Amino acid sequence: MANPSYVWGVYTNDAIVLPSQGILNVITPPGWTYTIEDTNSIHLRPTTQPVFVGEPDVTFSVLSSSTASTMYSDPLGSASPYAMGLVLGNVFTVPDYVNLAGGYESFAFLGPQVVPEPGVSVLACAGALCLLMRRLRHAHA
Repeated sequence: MANPSYVWGVYTNDAIVLPSQGILNVITPPGWTYTIEDTNSIHLRPTTQPVFVGEPDVTFSVLSSSTASTMYSDPLGSASPYAMGLVLGNVFTVPDYVNLAGGYESFAFLGPQVVPEPGVSVLACAGALCLLMRRLRHAHA
């Protein structure tokens, strides 16, 4: 949030939602847990409540099958695989932390690029040469 008089609070039934690609593992700081929804969306939730986002700063890491990253900044609800992240929670005043209202806010973040579908190759061969070529291909896979 741009206004220092307010902060997002996330309860255990709220979430920070990160669309992602090729998710292999998620690393969360202490006090957070995650679930993977629909194989391409990470839902991060605190284990105690509420947690005020940014107090202190937290970092979530995604281990992906993709080796390249890109900005997730496309509008929510778009068909793009790079839709923005989402904080679902409540707005609190600072410094007294009075809960004002529930809501959501979208945000851009850096995440893994879409992993291309593996290609299929056809190997034409005969006899012992074919067996050797298959062994070589599997050794490099």
